[in-house]
Amino acid sequence: MSAGQHFIVAIERTDPVVVITAAGELDAATVGRLDSAIDEAIREHEHHVVLDASGVSFVDSTGITALISGLRRLNRSRRRLALACTAGGPVGRALEITGLDHTFECHATVQDAVQALSGAPLIGR
Repeated sequence: MSAGQHFIVAIERTDPVVVITAAGELDAATVGRLDSAIDEAIREHEHHVVLDASGVSFVDSTGITALISGLRRLNRSRRRLALACTAGGPVGRALEITGLDHTFECHATVQDAVQALSGAPLIGR
């Protein structure tokens, strides 16, 4: 089994947001799947996006770059990105080490992230 097979990404529209669930290793071999999911959310939906990263077991610098790129693409389309990840988990630790924990809207659970984005206006309004 190749490394790319250890990463799963799924999109679910759960009004009032789109939830992207990612699980497994987020690295150079798998970031394309996350990028594609974010692009699909932008193209197919008009809602803010929650990325459930609680199932991500490993993230490297290309994974962090993909998160930054996704945040920028969503912001350009006037939408927000919230992450659901624990502070002590791989994504939370990586964001803290890089100082990006203040750039991303991080929540302990998907429910908290959805609630934070519920009713939030589009960026710029």
